[in-house]
Amino acid sequence: MTPHPPFVPGDTDGLSWLDRGGEAGALIRAFDWTRTPLGALETWSQSLRTITAMLLLSPVPIVLLWGPQGIMIYNDAYSIFAGARHPRLLGSEVRKGWTEIADFNDNVMRVGLAGGTLAYKDQQLTLERNGKPEPVWMNLDYSPVLDESGMPGGVIAFVVETTARVRAEQNVREGERRFREHLEAMVAERTAALERSEANLRTIFETSHLYQYLLSPDGNVVYANATALAGVEATLDDVIGLPFWLTPWFGGTPGMPQAVEAATRRAAAGKSEHMSMALNLPTGVRSFDFSMRPVTDESGNVVAMVPEAVEKTARIKAEQTLLQVQKMEALGNLTGGIAHDFNNLLMAVQGSLDLLRERMPQEPLLLRLADTAIAGAERGSALTRRMLAFARRQDLTTESIDLRQLVEGMTELLRRSLGPTIVLETYFGPRVPTIRADANQLETALLNLAVNARDAMDGVGTLIITTDEDWMQEGHATLSPGHYVRLSVSDSGAGMDEAMLKRAIEPFFTTKGVGKGTGLGLSMVHGLSEQLGGTLILRSRVDEGTTAEIWLPAAQVHDLPASREAHVTPVLGRCAPDTVVSILTVDDDDLVRTTTVDMLEALGYQVIPARSGYEALQVLEATCVDLVITDHAMPQMTGTQLAERIRERWPDLPMIMATGYADLPAGQQLQIPRLAKPYSQATLADAVHRTVSRPR
Repeated sequence: MTPHPPFVPGDTDGLSWLDRGGEAGALIRAFDWTRTPLGALETWSQSLRTITAMLLLSPVPIVLLWGPQGIMIYNDAYSIFAGARHPRLLGSEVRKGWTEIADFNDNVMRVGLAGGTLAYKDQQLTLERNGKPEPVWMNLDYSPVLDESGMPGGVIAFVVETTARVRAEQNVREGERRFREHLEAMVAERTAALERSEANLRTIFETSHLYQYLLSPDGNVVYANATALAGVEATLDDVIGLPFWLTPWFGGTPGMPQAVEAATRRAAAGKSEHMSMALNLPTGVRSFDFSMRPVTDESGNVVAMVPEAVEKTARIKAEQTLLQVQKMEALGNLTGGIAHDFNNLLMAVQGSLDLLRERMPQEPLLLRLADTAIAGAERGSALTRRMLAFARRQDLTTESIDLRQLVEGMTELLRRSLGPTIVLETYFGPRVPTIRADANQLETALLNLAVNARDAMDGVGTLIITTDEDWMQEGHATLSPGHYVRLSVSDSGAGMDEAMLKRAIEPFFTTKGVGKGTGLGLSMVHGLSEQLGGTLILRSRVDEGTTAEIWLPAAQVHDLPASREAHVTPVLGRCAPDTVVSILTVDDDDLVRTTTVDMLEALGYQVIPARSGYEALQVLEATCVDLVITDHAMPQMTGTQLAERIRERWPDLPMIMATGYADLPAGQQLQIPRLAKPYSQATLADAVHRTVSRPR
């Protein structure tokens, strides 16, 4: 796989999710999406980015039809299917890209955007190919894709062309007709005719990519084609003459021999059989659509049976991957929403405690109780930051981090996550320098590694976390020479062989069972390490355990901790000479709005509250203010939309966006200072002082 690009300071285009997308990913990055209703790539919603990144990684032809117009986004496999229409299909409306089947696609969009699904097996369509209309057959599966609002924002289509198989089946049916004629001739004449019939049938079978067989009326194997034999790594001599249900195709799957025997008996009685099956084959677990048809003579007697199996493993894996991604997206939306509401509650608690501590009697017991309450609120804030980081909705910034303090702070959480049968040991180097990283992301990465180690040990064993420093010399594949800090997580689990180790950081690769893992944990840790200028190194041996090492550059300058003291001297405003700053604060939450007003007034500012963006605009039309502090997540008019209106009407008016969310592309384009919720009085004072004091 193509490695992640090296981290470049200042590279904030936010498009790294396209890096592994092959030719289609490069075309998507280069395409001018502003000409489409989707807008610039930087403004795409998280759901649109997630589903696009997923389909680019899939080997199955997938096309995403986004929005009411069905704007087309697809992967490399689909571009091969599109043929000469590629790349002009990219970014086009589906009904215009495939004009000859516009009505068909109109129905797909109508059903999908209403929340419905469609599935077509061997659907015949007439497409323009090689300059003329040609009949084609396809398996088509359409499902709605939800946007941030929880409503269908588009339709995703899995496209598998079955033209070759359908035509092969037509050939097989023609072959069966000929085969019956040959069998009848053999019975009537007893001549070298049987050999010619078998040769003709064998030719038909060997041209197919299906698993195909010929059985005698009693269910014994007469013939199997090369595709079927390759699936079990066998020769024709290994299976010929065996009862079909006792062959290697079914022997490794519990209960399957009995099911196939019953189906064979029914086919021998003249019935056609159809079923889906997952088989444990020597080449791995494979999924099939299976059918068995009897071959009869003119009198209706069954003279043979023809089983066939169409493999659908790749499609099922792609569908499972999509389902898992959608589940993670839904969980992220839920987590982010809860954290946002909790932030507002903490805002009121933390702000009120700050004000209470300043006004209460300076008695040691009262001060200790207030400080304990403030510390609890700050721990709650840290929890919401982790929840928002998981949901990818927090403004993530780097800071100076002492790894020992970070690990020790997570020890209790790690012990609860690992369970009582895992022994946790920690060892810290004597003089490990600090690093520059995002603490929330690094904590999530460490928790991912610990949970992976727990699963590798089946819940019983020893987990060792160590920190130390090292110097990287010339010649390493991904690390530049220099001073590094190493965070290591070692387990005593089953370990991995070389083949598994090479694939361990691939997205969606997992050795866990279905539903027990997304296959994204190690790839997320790897991406974070490289984003911070380091790398993830895995070492493992079978039956000896695994060690995961996060290498990060040592920090050159130690950051000083932020002061808890607020700026108590308010700066003068511009609305009237020799007056303090007048501030308009906008928030739909009564508790947050009231707390913010109290904190600002305690700092000496004149404050005007507003419950909504519309109320704020009315205040601005009637009153001069020096600064607007607005929440982002408000009904009817968001903080970003309010900021755009203010920038149009009062371009020089300073603004601050107060939010716990990171996904605010419009606000970033407007270059509005951000204030992360929940904030203390000191943080609020600093933000106001910086915003109204800076040159305009």
